[in-house]
Amino acid sequence: MAKDGKVKERETWVDTIRGLTILLVIFHHSLQASSQITDIPGRLFWLDWIGDHFWMPAFLFCSGLFYRSKLSKPWAVTLESRVLFCAWLILVWSLLSWTAEALGLDLYPWGLTSDASTMRQGLGIFFPPYGILWFVWAILIMSVFARLIVALALPLQVLATLALMVALSYWHDSPATTGSFEFLLYNLLHHAAPYFMLGVWLSRPVLTYFARPSRAVLPLIAGLGLTSLILGLTGPNFPLKSYLLAFALTLGYISATRLLAQVPFVGQGLAIVGALSLQVYLIHEFFVALIFAGVASTGLSLSPLVTLIVIAGLASVVTIALSLINAQFGPRWLFATPRWLTRQLFRPKFQTTAKPT
Repeated sequence: MAKDGKVKERETWVDTIRGLTILLVIFHHSLQASSQITDIPGRLFWLDWIGDHFWMPAFLFCSGLFYRSKLSKPWAVTLESRVLFCAWLILVWSLLSWTAEALGLDLYPWGLTSDASTMRQGLGIFFPPYGILWFVWAILIMSVFARLIVALALPLQVLATLALMVALSYWHDSPATTGSFEFLLYNLLHHAAPYFMLGVWLSRPVLTYFARPSRAVLPLIAGLGLTSLILGLTGPNFPLKSYLLAFALTLGYISATRLLAQVPFVGQGLAIVGALSLQVYLIHEFFVALIFAGVASTGLSLSPLVTLIVIAGLASVVTIALSLINAQFGPRWLFATPRWLTRQLFRPKFQTTAKPT
């Protein structure tokens, strides 16, 4: 925040990325839910497949951008602002998710980690990476990993990250890896490890370069060009095609959203949503599930597009509205570690009030 109370431009455009991305995530889950009760056109699933290559990489890249500033601070800051924070969210939202499931609300009607046996799998620390909470686990793991290797020279950090990705690949492909852990490992391997660390490494040059919106045009063209080449010239078995496509799409998406941030009202509105993106992310699946259950129970024969619009539209509006209300009046413990707990565990001089970005 600037001293005059205004958000710095570079933070605003990053929040614009977060805002648009969380809306795409709601669309993604609404599409999956809608497919259980109606025949979704195949082209929408193709667009969803394309989107899967860039929305979570962009989210995690943004998280890494601002985590770099914490790497030079004492370990106590990392433990409070990341480890304790993420552990608290995992605790609270796992319990809320399990309560909803126990009361009969199927949070994942398309079958993602909603069975009782999967819910009992775990690392032995708190709870398994249940459903959308894989993202919080990923932030926790990557934050600790980045802190552990920060003292190394950059080439050694890159080698350590590649080694981590190789280990994740073998663990993910193990026959013993199933359910929620397989899902977590996939996202760590394809999204969290490469893009969180890229955000950390490129923080200063990216924030400096994109300070001028016009500079986004060149990387946007490059991203679109690379995407066209990869889709047009490579076969399904081309080595590392998924990683190359994700990089090209993420580059183009971030650049395009940087330009979108300059559009009056649109960029500002998305930035408001982006500032609350963690809250929206944690809340939205409950309302996607509730609205899906309501639509399914009516027995109405709605067209696929109408079904999707109803579920995605209502889930977005309700979730954003509740996040805005909670930001002003809601209980702090839903989205932040209680102050009494941080006071008990950390000395006042190390306590922080900022939330992870």
